[in-house]
Amino acid sequence: MKQVVDYYDEKDPITGKRKRKWQTKQVVQKKKQKFDDVDIYVYDQFEHARHNFLSVHDVDLRRWGFKKARELHLKDFQASEGWLWNFKFRHGICSRRITKLVTKKVVENQEEINESAKHFVLETNKSIEGYSPNQVLNTDQLGIELEPHSNRTLTYAGEKSNWGSIRSLGAATHSYTIQPTITMDGSVLNTLYMCLKEPSGRIGDNVKKNLFHTKNIVLTCSKSGKLTSSLVAYWVNQCLFPNLRSRTLLLLDSFPHQIHPKVYEGLKHFEYWVIPPKTTSMIQPLDVYYNRQHKKIVRRIYDHVRLDEININLSERNNLIQLQSLVHSQMCSKAFQPMIKYAWFKSGFLKHNPGPFQNVKDICFTFQTDKCHENSCLNGPMIRCSWCQQELCFIHFF
Repeated sequence: MKQVVDYYDEKDPITGKRKRKWQTKQVVQKKKQKFDDVDIYVYDQFEHARHNFLSVHDVDLRRWGFKKARELHLKDFQASEGWLWNFKFRHGICSRRITKLVTKKVVENQEEINESAKHFVLETNKSIEGYSPNQVLNTDQLGIELEPHSNRTLTYAGEKSNWGSIRSLGAATHSYTIQPTITMDGSVLNTLYMCLKEPSGRIGDNVKKNLFHTKNIVLTCSKSGKLTSSLVAYWVNQCLFPNLRSRTLLLLDSFPHQIHPKVYEGLKHFEYWVIPPKTTSMIQPLDVYYNRQHKKIVRRIYDHVRLDEININLSERNNLIQLQSLVHSQMCSKAFQPMIKYAWFKSGFLKHNPGPFQNVKDICFTFQTDKCHENSCLNGPMIRCSWCQQELCFIHFF
């Protein structure tokens, strides 16, 4: 506004009079106000749409701009590429991929869901005060595709069709289940529960003879690759019971098979709290941050094997077990403790921010050298071990 005033107060060096009339200045001010009104209206429409999780595109921003300009009789408004770019830059707007779809009913009940989440965190924090951080646990069932793949890639700008390649479409649509458990002090319980998908619902005797065995995996199976009530009870006996403290508080989601009281009969000094439905993405520590980090290692390994055309089928039963054993071992490193504490803090259960932390990308996929740690190996690094901080190629890691 000061620049506008100076512009219209500028005097002619010969006559000493203003070069421009004050009336013209008032017209410019009114026009600028109308442009500002258009900006405010378009942004309000954008906010309303995103509050209801509706998709918005460039054409919609322009349409709203033209609509408001017509109401204000603003004939100079063009909604040009320059106006669109400046509008998105001012308000921090960009195009992003939709990661989750919800129904209109969920949108309408969002306030109720938010209140339910706040109430649960408040009530749980009152109970947590009587526990030490290593006595508060969170567990969650995580489905993983038999052949995970990345949803993003570097490619040519302006490419119309962006295709991705995998070895098997069937493996990309079928999944198995793992169930990690973390504590509020930033630790991961050493045993990972893993449920494979088997057509008969059981592993045959001949297969068992050649099955890959590892101490940090408790293996089971089902026809669907998901947990049933009996498999949840098996998890309690094999994974939860050996890790019970003098007192234990378990936070878990409302999966029907794992919230039945009979499942936890006989456990002493133990209680569990069920996280309200549809709130896990906001207040369950595993969902809030940890699960994505675990999946990131798995996905990067699959991408590396495909890209370097390594002759191994990671979707085979033994390779799946070995892979999850290695990834779980990486996540158990103390290097990830601050990251796991942050997941509890972001969920609302830790009062103090644990401070700066390193995630999987920083610890496992930021390399200091361009060679594998093994002296005789000429391959480039695929991963950096979270325990020893040494870069390893796929062969020497797997």
